[in-house]
Amino acid sequence: MTVSETSAFVKGVHYVKLAGLLGDSLSTLSGPIHRERRRPVQAAFQHRLVDRQGAMMQQATQRLIADWRPGDLIDAPVERLNSSLVDSK
Repeated sequence: MTVSETSAFVKGVHYVKLAGLLGDSLSTLSGPIHRERRRPVQAAFQHRLVDRQGAMMQQATQRLIADWRPGDLIDAPVERLNSSLVDSK
């Protein structure tokens, strides 16, 4: 898909359902509101930056889930908030 065809891309019903868990975020929105919210953060998602940040994101995730055990009940909204607050050491 080229940049000129992005208006034809609409996320499906699964993303609508996922929005109940994730909220109205870039990963769940489509259309004009997605484009409007994407623009301010677009520079942070350049390939060279994402590649460098991959290891940092992996380490942060490992710290976040370190105490999780099989069978644990996870409060997804709380853990989503915690994931945004993880120290990026």
